[in-house]
Amino acid sequence: SGRLGQTFEARVTGVASYGLFVTLSRCLVEGMVPLRHLPADRWRMSDDGVALVGTLTRTAHRVGDAVEVRSVSADVLSRQITFEICGR
Repeated sequence: SGRLGQTFEARVTGVASYGLFVTLSRCLVEGMVPLRHLPADRWRMSDDGVALVGTLTRTAHRVGDAVEVRSVSADVLSRQITFEICGR
């Protein structure tokens, strides 16, 4: 929680209809990027289930992609961290 607002290099480790799961590169911390913290678009799951694809921009975030994320919230009790994709 002491690192809110900081940016990190991460890798997409999973996708869901509600967002991306990412793991930080340096410390193997996992968190979530909900759809509301992705760049403005209409996001849908790819047919093969390994990417979220923007229907307006055709931007895709796939499992294995490197991304830069910013921490926006952390709940110490539930051990959940929320990130946003940088460059919104």
